[in-house]
Amino acid sequence: MGNREGDAAVRSGREQLEQALLSAAFSGPNIMAEIEAAYGGNPFREINTSRIWSILEKFRDSGEPFDFELVGEAFTAMGGDAAYLLHVGNHSYEIAHIDHYCRRLREIAQGEEAQMLGAQLLRDQKPDIDDYIQKLDSLRNHHQAELVTQAQAIASAEEARKSPSAVHPTKIAPLDELLNGGLRAGQLVVVGGRPGSGKSVLMMQMLLGNVSAAQAGLVVSLEMLAREMADRLSKRYKPAELAALNLRYIDSTSNLAAILALIKVTSQRMNLCGVVVDYLQLLEVPGSGRDGREREIARASRQMKRLAMDLQVPVILGSQLNRNAEKSGKPSLSDLRESGAIEQDADIVILLHRDSETGKGTAEVAKHRGGRTGRIDLQLDGPRFQFVVQDKFQEFDTWG
Repeated sequence: MGNREGDAAVRSGREQLEQALLSAAFSGPNIMAEIEAAYGGNPFREINTSRIWSILEKFRDSGEPFDFELVGEAFTAMGGDAAYLLHVGNHSYEIAHIDHYCRRLREIAQGEEAQMLGAQLLRDQKPDIDDYIQKLDSLRNHHQAELVTQAQAIASAEEARKSPSAVHPTKIAPLDELLNGGLRAGQLVVVGGRPGSGKSVLMMQMLLGNVSAAQAGLVVSLEMLAREMADRLSKRYKPAELAALNLRYIDSTSNLAAILALIKVTSQRMNLCGVVVDYLQLLEVPGSGRDGREREIARASRQMKRLAMDLQVPVILGSQLNRNAEKSGKPSLSDLRESGAIEQDADIVILLHRDSETGKGTAEVAKHRGGRTGRIDLQLDGPRFQFVVQDKFQEFDTWG
């Protein structure tokens, strides 16, 4: 079989696998999440399957139901062939075989990338063989995925409970009590508030509660430069204490991909206790020029949750609230600006409201996945760049 025939056979096999996954994806968002988890991301490379998947993502991210008819309308509006979608709908699949489909697609992708590396090696007049070997090893590791057994999951959970690094106290006593000791490794914690409500103050206070000589805190500051943040912290700490704070800053870019790469590199160099990103709506999401802002924010939110899980540290993410929060006087989860996906991705959502004249305010734990919710009364101590607790928390009847 010649190279062209071989390439065509590979493409045909890949497209059939992708069609089977797409047909399964119409079962709903849970199956879509299962596909992403099994593959390790978006498995669709063919033009038509990739377009249809992007339509399904938009429906999922907006929280709207979808079916073949609704997706077909959007697909044909993009120039797609309705007959192709009908073929996908008639494609046989087994949800139990999703792992197998994804494994085969990873193998195909790995083979194609290895082939490209080989062609590049032949063109390279002075190749660095060690560099190519390293790239091939990286390629193999990138496409390798493992299933976790129930026994492994139980053992991992038990190890996490015993580990002192599993709980990250904020040192805000009522908040730690409400959160059963503090933040947890792998959690995405969203702090929402209107401009001037004190989001940056509360997020830094939560992070600093666990910073030590052995564990660094990482601050992605999109609203102010590192020197400005250091100047604010100087109101709270003496010069020697400020110099000893184990903090690192990223303030040179708002590009999401660059920020994620810098965070991961930093995590490899030092032991992190947490990450603050201030704030979500200032992130620039590359490659999403055609998407609406709501979809961009949904993508950034999902990436932040994935980052927290990959690094196994809490990620504290600031988010703006819309103007309705000012009108009502009491913010709610629906006030999270530009995306319902923020609420969906977050393990904990804290909504901050503060009177600009008196400095008095509340921090409401409006969502706590698997835990208690409640409200804490706070007073902003501006000169010391921190909130002071006014009273014990008031617990709500609902659980997150």
